[in-house]
Amino acid sequence: MTNLPTALPRLLRFGAVALLIGLPAGLTAQPVDGDVTPYSDGTFVTATESFTPGTTARIGLHIRIDEGWHTYWRNAGDSGSEALLDWNLPDGWAAGEFDWPFPERFEYPPLMSYAYEDEVLLPLDLQIPADARPGTTVRLAAKADWLVCDEVCLFAVDSLSLEVPITADEDAPSEWAAAFEANALRLPAQAEGWEFQARTDPTDEALGLGVTTPAEWDGSLEGAYFYPHHTTLIDHFRPQPLAVDADTAWLRFQLNSFNGGLPERMDGVLVLAEGQSFGPEARRAIAVDAALLEGPIPAQAPVMADGAEASGQLSLLAALGLAALGGLLLNLMPCVFPVLSLKVLGFVEHASGDRATLRRHGYFFAAGVILSFLALAGTLIAIRAAGAEVGWGFQLQNPAVVTALIFLMVAVALNFLGVFEVGNALTRLGAVGADESGYRSSFLTGVLATLVATPCTAPFMGAAVAAALLRPPVEGLVIFGGLGAGMALPYVLLTLRPALLERLPRPGRWMETLRQALAFPMLAVAIWLLWVLGLQVGMGGAAAVLTALLVFSLGAWMLHRTPPASVATASQKFARVAGVVLLMFSLGWGVGRFVQPAGGASADAVAVSWEPFTASIVDERRAEGRAVFVDFTAAWCITCQVNKRVALNDADVTSAFVDRDVALVQADWTRRDDTIARELEALGRNGVPVYALYPADPTAPPRLLPNILTPRIVLDALESVAGPSSTTVEPTQED
Repeated sequence: MTNLPTALPRLLRFGAVALLIGLPAGLTAQPVDGDVTPYSDGTFVTATESFTPGTTARIGLHIRIDEGWHTYWRNAGDSGSEALLDWNLPDGWAAGEFDWPFPERFEYPPLMSYAYEDEVLLPLDLQIPADARPGTTVRLAAKADWLVCDEVCLFAVDSLSLEVPITADEDAPSEWAAAFEANALRLPAQAEGWEFQARTDPTDEALGLGVTTPAEWDGSLEGAYFYPHHTTLIDHFRPQPLAVDADTAWLRFQLNSFNGGLPERMDGVLVLAEGQSFGPEARRAIAVDAALLEGPIPAQAPVMADGAEASGQLSLLAALGLAALGGLLLNLMPCVFPVLSLKVLGFVEHASGDRATLRRHGYFFAAGVILSFLALAGTLIAIRAAGAEVGWGFQLQNPAVVTALIFLMVAVALNFLGVFEVGNALTRLGAVGADESGYRSSFLTGVLATLVATPCTAPFMGAAVAAALLRPPVEGLVIFGGLGAGMALPYVLLTLRPALLERLPRPGRWMETLRQALAFPMLAVAIWLLWVLGLQVGMGGAAAVLTALLVFSLGAWMLHRTPPASVATASQKFARVAGVVLLMFSLGWGVGRFVQPAGGASADAVAVSWEPFTASIVDERRAEGRAVFVDFTAAWCITCQVNKRVALNDADVTSAFVDRDVALVQADWTRRDDTIARELEALGRNGVPVYALYPADPTAPPRLLPNILTPRIVLDALESVAGPSSTTVEPTQED
């Protein structure tokens, strides 16, 4: 799978240019610098040197792809188009369909494509007629076309041919035989003893694939991935968490929002993780075909975002280790460390030299810390349970949640940088019970130490807390207990060995330096989240959130600069109230603008209908006195799909289309079309996406919108040209 660090440069370029440039329609492709197969080459190859009459031969289309480019699987995912062959064979010869090796995953949040890099061999069977004459040569000819994409997408179209001798002897292996054999291991195969069942749960628009493995198979389904044949069955970008129910493991999918109806069967390819295999040939790809029935989908033992199964012992131990280490490092936070030695010195004083009593004070203190963390864990797990089954990472599909996380990261960074303080007041509460000599005081001190620590964040804590919230409640409690144990460990050690107090580093400026340095990783996370948000809502939405963050920071600074209300002057009290108002306003404005009503992003959108493009439809609608908006699009165009979700399906945009009586026309170029190609050429373009807004005045030229849309861009264009009285606008060539 293409991970984020690897895909980031490509994705950044994706946001900076008009990505997908197609080719004019017609029987042949427009060459790029004279090359009809740009950034790739296609060749017919055979597994044998010759063909024998009455047999089935193995041939294939081999596509070599330039570095950085890719071509697509049979189901391209959210964008793309598969390779096709249009055969011209002699009478009696018949070619089958491609057998597709399993692909790689290419992420373009919030979309995903299934494709191949470097090279791919697409094999198929060729039926050789029994009356084929030995000693002759057959010419295999076909027109092949495929799509290659990087920052742009281009059709490659070539007329390919291959001459192969026909012999009566046994066919000898060709130079490609080894490639066919190696490629066969990537083809889906029937797995003996494996059983599949498919379910749909309409209550939460979920699908599930149940996998029952043979008893003798000792592999693991961790990291397995299902590639469906149906293009709009599942949401391709969302994770596929694994659940275990008795002897059956379940992969869970979210139903694709563009699904027009469920098929009777769920078919596709289940690919085992790297290092896992089945059968004597050690294959990884299993053919899946199961009847799709309605029923519940188990949700126990969800997986982490990196694909590791949460119920596995090793993963649990790793989470425990991270929790204990995070709790240990939590003691180095400025809100915790200064009180560490004071608490232990208090224990020493209360024990009056009795080491057994001192140890008991340490144990009671640790109990207070651990039980407090367990109470916190119970609260968080209960909140998660009340929110139904939400897997980690699914939240990033929601712009409101992404925005809230950005505010949280910036708030933590501002706290670390000292713009405002959280935790100092709680530190003073540590004096409660300090004058008492009983174990109750030690236990209460442990509780208060946890309260002091909760506003602080230490390295490794985030992963541990995420793991705890994804696991069954008992395991989550264990992990939080490990977090508390890690934090309590230094205190217990110091009660066991009081002499160690002399070796502790003295509180000083190094602690403040450490805290301020930790602010920058938080800001780095905020930048990444802002990039994700920009892909979801466009740069206009991201800029609005940046503005809200500026106001948020101003409010935090004002609070920091004003004294508490008990000692503040009237003007300082006003400034303090103003700071609170700015904080609340910025947070509500930044997050609230992306809060969606139940039912999705377009729940409030007005229903609109799009007419198919014809050569005369624009003139016809303009003759009726209507402005015309033409969307030149294609199913394989990823920019087109993003623009639909971000801008064209926006509630304000659809309402504006209806209010202004704009005729909506869709020029679908998924399959090349001469009429659309001529219109693109007239507009000075040779690819998609293109968005043309024709004023109602037939004499006015069209306005071309940028290739990457936001709702504001479309609304501004409608303001300027929609309606018969609109001012003539010269066409723009914005990119």
